[in-house]
Amino acid sequence: MTKALLLIDVQKEYFSEGKLALPGMEAALEPIEALIAHFRAGYLPVLFVQHVALDADPEAPFAAFATGTELHDRLQPELHDAVIAKSSPNAFVQSWLQARLQGQGVTELVIAGAMTQTCIDSTARGALDFGYPVTIASDACVAGALEWEGKAISAAQVQKTFLAALAALMAVKPVAEIIAPPEALAAEDGPAA
Repeated sequence: MTKALLLIDVQKEYFSEGKLALPGMEAALEPIEALIAHFRAGYLPVLFVQHVALDADPEAPFAAFATGTELHDRLQPELHDAVIAKSSPNAFVQSWLQARLQGQGVTELVIAGAMTQTCIDSTARGALDFGYPVTIASDACVAGALEWEGKAISAAQVQKTFLAALAALMAVKPVAEIIAPPEALAAEDGPAA
């Protein structure tokens, strides 16, 4: 089995200087970096997905060639990493993501990034449609606030709700648990029967 890390939309637009700043993006950088280091140390695929808006307005969020569309400075791809552009919340739609995963023999995905309620949710569900077991890195994903029927829903509540919904379909774990050596997890569970 080959496991790959799929980092979705960890772009400047979602950080404090961006047009769509999300609370928690800065805090998510450290667990995201831990995931990248873990996957690279194991020579496992790391794929960066970037949202690029297709409309012609150069001032729109995620406009092609705009600063906000760039990956965060601390998350620069290395030569063997893939960078995949998308224009839909589901990273599998009209992109070469599936071809790249098949080409690298990927059979399982760990997903992190933004936003939990849109691109993480859509891509994770799309991955299930292709038969990939999925793990969501809960502390390496960030949601945005929403409004429904005139009432504000905080980003923290959106995060909890979407992670709870995804947990019914796939694994949802903190980064420390994802990157822990198997023997460490077995020790936490107690002696084998």
